[in-house]
This record gives sequence, structure tokens and C-alpha cells, in this order.
Amino acid sequence: MLQRLRFCFSRPVADAEPPPPPPPPPLIHIPDELILEILLWLPVKSLVRFTCVCKSWKFIISDPQFVKLHLDRSSDYSSADLTHIKLLSASKITLYDGPYYRIEPHVSVYSLPLLFSSQKGDFYKINIDYQLVGVCNGLVSFIKWNYFYSENISSSSCWVRFWNPATRLWSKMSPPLSLLRIPWHENFGFGYDSLNDSYKMVVILDVRDSLQDPKHNVVNVYDMGGSYWRSIRSSPDLPTSLWPMPTRNGVYLSSTLNWLVLVNTDTLIIFSLNLVREEYSHLSLPPPSQHVEDLRPPPILEALKDSLCILQSDGKEGFVVWQMKEFGDQESWIKLFNFCFEEDLIHMVPSFSPIQFILSKNNEILLISPHELVLYKHIDKTFKFTSRVPQHQSSYPCIFHNYVESLVSPL
Repeated sequence: MLQRLRFCFSRPVADAEPPPPPPPPPLIHIPDELILEILLWLPVKSLVRFTCVCKSWKFIISDPQFVKLHLDRSSDYSSADLTHIKLLSASKITLYDGPYYRIEPHVSVYSLPLLFSSQKGDFYKINIDYQLVGVCNGLVSFIKWNYFYSENISSSSCWVRFWNPATRLWSKMSPPLSLLRIPWHENFGFGYDSLNDSYKMVVILDVRDSLQDPKHNVVNVYDMGGSYWRSIRSSPDLPTSLWPMPTRNGVYLSSTLNWLVLVNTDTLIIFSLNLVREEYSHLSLPPPSQHVEDLRPPPILEALKDSLCILQSDGKEGFVVWQMKEFGDQESWIKLFNFCFEEDLIHMVPSFSPIQFILSKNNEILLISPHELVLYKHIDKTFKFTSRVPQHQSSYPCIFHNYVESLVSPL
């Protein structure tokens, strides 16, 4: 009996069955409104990747209403503080290869902290020798000219293309705009017609036979994605013979393009083209004077969100920033603030003459010259200086554009 019991207890016991796995946790449902809100705060590069997550996300991110909401939020964020803005610069690199050299255009995108440090921005090599016209809602516009000369006739033609650096998408080349002459002067503008949801390139040409003849201007418009150029009504005060500024292309603001124009040889005005109605208007500069001799160094026209702004000399050693509170109301000019360079800064940059400026909602201003950048904070009246204007081994100066990343498609 005892042996039988020992035998029973010595037999191996079969392995016990493992316990069943715990039930999966309940799926967490995230409301569509919350998903939309999270996606609206993400950068464009992340959103492009997230279109591959699922069909519903791709549908949301590709929706035109989402593209607009994301652009509006990005614009508000970047204009609130200069540390949030991005600057897009177009320049050219001179490359030497033995006894020969070639010039390659390129585009770089910088955040403001990068420009005041030793870090590099995002670098894009452009394989086409196009001239950068402007930046609007995340799209960059380019134009290319070809000229033909002969003994009996000369002609010219141009093409335009559009590019979104954030999504890396390029438009096709536009149909050519052909002329049976070489224009004496040309000016360009790029902006958005909000009523018709159309991006427009405006080309203004002075096509008189000689400079002694009366001015003869023509205006041509190309709608992005279109199949032809359109001619629109001209005006005797069109900005072909401009106040000599390097950044002479039109300043975009709320479906308008705006230029500083010299009229009657001695008076500066703001010439405005409404992109919706394709009509022109004139705006006066802020007081006290519009006479060209009283406006040296030359004033600079820029846009801050929904307002036009002017930077001009105060007649001494400082500058004044003006803002038109209501666009088109010439009585709504207000003086935002004025400032004068500190003595230390004058010694560092004795010949500083800004050719561009960018203004934030909290009255920070970035002054840009061909070789220096100066950041002025009006709230504490401090300056920050850097001579690191990216030239990339080029003698061609960089022109900066206020750049907001977007999902807007150039196709």
C-alpha cells in the first residue's frame, strides 16, 4: 500500500494549462474634432507623412478647408513673434571649375534664431535659372526671361513656375508670354485672389520704342494652373519706373499688390492693384511729406497681417514705423513707434541702410541690409546685431521673404 502511494506521488503531474489572456482594453474613441485640432497644430512635413496613416487622415489633410485653416493658424502664429517666423532667401552660388565658372541659383529657409547663430537653414538647390518673384501662402513664384536680338528685330518671352518648398511640389511651366520687343522696364507681383480662389502672377512691362517716347505700359496676368496669359487694362502710373529699391516687386496684402511709385518726378505714392476686380488705386504716404527729397534714405513698404506698413527716416539718425490701420483709408495712418540706433551699434555698422524690414504684432522689427541684420525690440528698446547674412560664397545679395509653410498645392 505504501509503495503504491509512493508510486502515485512519484508520477509526473501533467503541466497545468496557462490561464487565459486578459481581455484587450477597450478601444479609446478620439472625437473627430479633437483629431482635427491636433492636426492643425502640426508642421507641414509631419502632415505630409501622416497622409499615409489611414484614409480618413488623408481625407482630412487633403481637404481644402483644412488647408485654409492650417494656413490661417500658421500665419497667426508666425506673425505674433519674430522668433516664430521663417525667412526664405533666394541667392546664387558662384562655382569655379578650372578656368570657368557657373552660377547656380538656390533657395534657403531660415528661422530667425538660426540667422543669429552659427547653424544652417534648410537648403534647396534650384535646377532652373529662374528669378524669384514673391512668396504668398507658402507658394514661391519664379519667372524666367529669354531675349532674342537681331539686326532687324528683337523679341522676348517669359515663363513662370510655382513651388511649395514644404511639400516639394512644383507646378508645370506656364505657357510663354511672348513680345515682339525687349521691354525697357519690367515689374512683377504675385498674390492671391481670395474671391476666385486663384493665385495670380502679374507682369508689368514698359514697351515703348525708346526712352524718349511717352510711357507705354502693358499688364499681363497668369492664373496659376491656367492655359493662357490675359491682358488687363493699363494705367499711366503703373510701377515700371520705380523708386529705385532692390525689393521692387509688389507687396501682397489681402488680395492686393502694392508698390511704391514715383510720379511727377518728385512725389512718392503707393500704387495698388486689386487682384479680384483687377482695378488700380492710389494711396498717399503718411505725413508730413511725400516729396522725394524729404524721403532719404528711401522708405520701405511691407505688410503686417492685414495692414500696410512703411519704414522711413525721421530726418535725423533714426527711423519711424507707420501703419495703415484700415487698408485704403488714407486718414488711418498711425505712427507705431520710432527708434534710433545706439552709439555702439552705429560704430559697428556705420553705413547701415536697411532695404527690407519685417514687423511682428508685438512691435519687434527685423531690419535687413545687404550685409547685416538688426533686430530691435521696442518693448525694452534693445538691439541685436549680426553680420551673418547668408551669401553662400556669392557676390549676389540675398533677398528675404517672410515665409509661412502651407499645404497649398501648386499643381
